[in-house]
Amino acid sequence: MVGARPGGPGWYCGSRPMRFSLNDKHVRHLFLLPAVVWMLAFTIFPLLSTLWFSFHHITIGGRPTSFAGLDNFQRAVGDYKVHNSVKVTAIFVVGSVAFEIAVGMMLALLFNQKIRGRQFFRAIMMMPLFATPIAVGFLAQTMFYKDGPVNSFLGLLGWNVP
Repeated sequence: MVGARPGGPGWYCGSRPMRFSLNDKHVRHLFLLPAVVWMLAFTIFPLLSTLWFSFHHITIGGRPTSFAGLDNFQRAVGDYKVHNSVKVTAIFVVGSVAFEIAVGMMLALLFNQKIRGRQFFRAIMMMPLFATPIAVGFLAQTMFYKDGPVNSFLGLLGWNVP
């Protein structure tokens, strides 16, 4: 017979109890699980599927028809559209990075001068650096609150995690 014991999280099979308890190590790994699943779903899977597709003949909206080997790569090296795309991308990257560095340097030099309200303008310019961590902190506080969704879900499993 399999079921939960009345004293807390744990299982028993027949007459021999098998204890399962959440210690600090288990809880740390449990909280890391969503990040690991996110990484696998949004980085590893697309990388592997892109590699698989790159070695097959595929039409847009179609299914892979046959193995292409290195034919796709040979075609890409000789295609003028690929060369043009690489050139446009390189021009865009070099131009935008140079512009951002120039504007950033000018703002840094401006806010290093002795002007009225310098501390206020420095504080305004630094606010975007703190907005994301503060928002993520409030989100985590909401999710892991004692009556939040994470602890409610763990409570359904019979685990009481403070």
